[in-house]
Amino acid sequence: MRFHRLLCGEFFKIRNALVLWVVALIPALMAVLSIFNEYRVGARRAAADGADYWALFAQSNFIFWGQALLPVFAAMIVTLLLYLEHHNQMMKVLLTLPVRRWKVYAAKYVTASALLGLSTIVLLVVTIGGGCVLGGLGLSGFAATEVPWVLLCKAATVFWLATQGLIAIQLLAAWRWPSLVVGIGLGLCGMILSLFAASSASWWRVVPWAYPVRSLRLPEKTVGIDPALLSVAAAALMVAVGLRWMYRRDVN
Repeated sequence: MRFHRLLCGEFFKIRNALVLWVVALIPALMAVLSIFNEYRVGARRAAADGADYWALFAQSNFIFWGQALLPVFAAMIVTLLLYLEHHNQMMKVLLTLPVRRWKVYAAKYVTASALLGLSTIVLLVVTIGGGCVLGGLGLSGFAATEVPWVLLCKAATVFWLATQGLIAIQLLAAWRWPSLVVGIGLGLCGMILSLFAASSASWWRVVPWAYPVRSLRLPEKTVGIDPALLSVAAAALMVAVGLRWMYRRDVN
């Protein structure tokens, strides 16, 4: 079976499972709430202090998403991708078909990564739209400056790359322990670790859940490439471990 057919099958399955709505609505609602908060406090912020309102607004949105919601959100999405098939005993059927197991594993990973990418795009779009709305409502810090398109798109891309490590970890856990409790519990642990490790000068390197937040340097007009590279390397390692386990397991 060709790989693109497996991918089409994955997206066909999630199309009717409300997963796409969850992927789009959760980051959008979070960003909308941040718009109201920015409007409430932005009027008291000095417009002449030289601060980059766009960078600060986007930074706060992505940090809140990356630390408070993304770990559990990613855990829920990845776990659901496998839970339905494990729960309906369809995984046994899938692994007995004439298809290479690495293709099955890779299709799940690519689907999860694409869904996280979609959520990042939604967050970026709502953030930019929210900044434009705030400028229209009279917050001069947004109205007086142009949208930093290149910086925001680059930050969103690096942020998404920095999520690859935690996606691979959650996917390995979902294959090994097909349980919503285990998957979401791992995401909660990742969230707690990220809260402490993201602000550390060294410990963040061993906590993949902290990589997305560490990649954000918008007020400095740049992005963190090192966390993204570490995340991709961690993803490659976890995928290799997952494939090795998958080829050694029996279908039972």
